[in-house]
Formats: sequence, structure tokens, C-alpha cells
Amino acid sequence: MIYCVGLNPAIDKVLLVDNFTIGSHRRVKVVGRYAAGKASNVARILSILGVKSSLMGFVGQKDYRFFVESFKGSLVTPLFSQVDFPVRVNTTVIDSILNTETHLREEGEVVTSSDYLRFEKYLLSKINKGDTVVFSGSIPVGIEPDLLCATLQKIIDMGIRVGGDFNGKILEIINNLPLDFIKPNRDEFSKLIGVNINSHDELVEHALRFLNSETKIKKIILSDGRYGAGIFTADEVFWAKAKSSIEVKSTVGAGDALLAGFLGGLERSELLEIKGMIKTAVSTALSSICSLEVGVVKLAEIAFFRQNLSISRLK
Repeated sequence: MIYCVGLNPAIDKVLLVDNFTIGSHRRVKVVGRYAAGKASNVARILSILGVKSSLMGFVGQKDYRFFVESFKGSLVTPLFSQVDFPVRVNTTVIDSILNTETHLREEGEVVTSSDYLRFEKYLLSKINKGDTVVFSGSIPVGIEPDLLCATLQKIIDMGIRVGGDFNGKILEIINNLPLDFIKPNRDEFSKLIGVNINSHDELVEHALRFLNSETKIKKIILSDGRYGAGIFTADEVFWAKAKSSIEVKSTVGAGDALLAGFLGGLERSELLEIKGMIKTAVSTALSSICSLEVGVVKLAEIAFFRQNLSISRLK
């Protein structure tokens, strides 16, 4: 079982606004309102891929029913911990005329240490050997990175596979944890290693050097926008991207789709070789950017992209 953990979930509101200009008045078309956050997106895509998962995290009592009902009929089992405050709302403004995306992200409410420790106890009671635990997204206000690191170490000590899509201050301290995988983009990887990275070539160079350092992290699923993504291990490195240009409708959730594609292959044990992993992961991400809806991919598109990727072995 895959446990998707999102400590700071959100409701994503996606708007279409032509000729969007700050300070002006414009008519808005609402594309959708979704139970979201990175973990929710990953779980939703895993379900489309035919993989079961459990979704855990903090959800306000007011929004609890909305989140649970959002996953009815799917392969996602919601196991949310209820709190008193509402879920944050993130707004994405898509302008198809100017070809821009504007993202407005709320920080979220404060989570107390007692709330977090109660959640940690609940999580540890659910997971078992053979499971995969993936943390995705930001840490709530009020929770120090050291507290999450302690949870990660407890999961590792249980012999359970764990990794995540981390951002923020925790990137500065996870280097010494023997995580099974992490999924940073260029900016996040730059923060992880404490170096400004200004080009794709620099990114690959630093990632290869990072693997030869004293890090204990086993796999890095590294994304770089239009340049594609790669999987880096101590023994093998593969990079993949689309062979030809794609009409991008929205990049919201593309990183979550990349991670879901990786996890789906890992869970089914059908594509355990690194080359197979990156093909499925990147193909899933490419399908996601072909839709305005968050957390939506199409199996036919994934199959098409798998046959139309440019793949390079870098190590």
C-alpha cells in the first residue's frame, strides 16, 4: 500500500481569465474547484493508473466531507485527521491569450505540536513493512522541520520505504536521512545543495556530483520544466523528455504526476529498472500538462508518450 501524506492540503481553484492584468476588472471562467495539495494530486493520479493508496493529512472539519467525497469511486482511501481550522485555498489564473499562469498560494493555518504528534501516532499505527510512505508538499506553520525528520527516521527504523516531494526549510536537513527517494525540481534541488543553479547543464552536473557525495538518499527524481526529468542513483542515471513540442494547457500538478508515475511503477514492480521508471514517470507528467484539470491524466496519452520520448543515459 502507498500512503500519500500531505500535512498542508489545499483546495485548488482554477480560473480562466483572458488578458489578465493586475489592477484591472476581467470576466472569469471557473475551470474547477478541487480537493488538492500535492499528496491529494498524487493519490488521485495513482488511482487513474490503477494503483490503490491511502491519503492522510490534516483537513478542517468544515472541509472534511468535501475532501472525502472528492475521492468517492476511486482507489483512494481517505484517512484524514480533522482539525478546527479551514483548509487553505490556492488560486491559479490561466490566461490563454498571453499564455501565462499566475499562482496565488495561501500559507495555511498554524498546526500545533500536539496535533502533529497525534497525527504521527495515527500514521505509524497504519503502516507496515512492504508499504511505501510518500510525503508531499509544504510543512504547516507551527511544525518545525526537525519534527518531521524525526517522523521520517521512525518510519525508516520500521524498515518501511519512505520518501517525498519536500520543499522549504526541511530541504536543508534531509541530506543525512537514508530516504528511498526525493523528487525536487531545479529550485528545490538548488536549496537542497545550497548552490544557485542557472542552467539545465549545471543542474545535471550538480546532481551527478551530489550522488558521489556523502548523501544517504538513494534515488533522486529530478525535474526541470521543459527540459524533462531524470532519475539519479549511485549506479545509473537516465534523463527523459518529449521528442517534440506539446501544447501545454496547465503545468499545475505536473510534478505530482511525475511522482505518481514513478510510484505506480514501483508499486506494481513491473518497471523496476531505472529506464522503465523514468519513462512511466515522464509520460504521466506529460499527460497531466495536456489538461486544465488538476490531478488528471489519460492512460492513452501515457501510452503514446512512452513511445515518443527522447531518453539519454547519463551514467
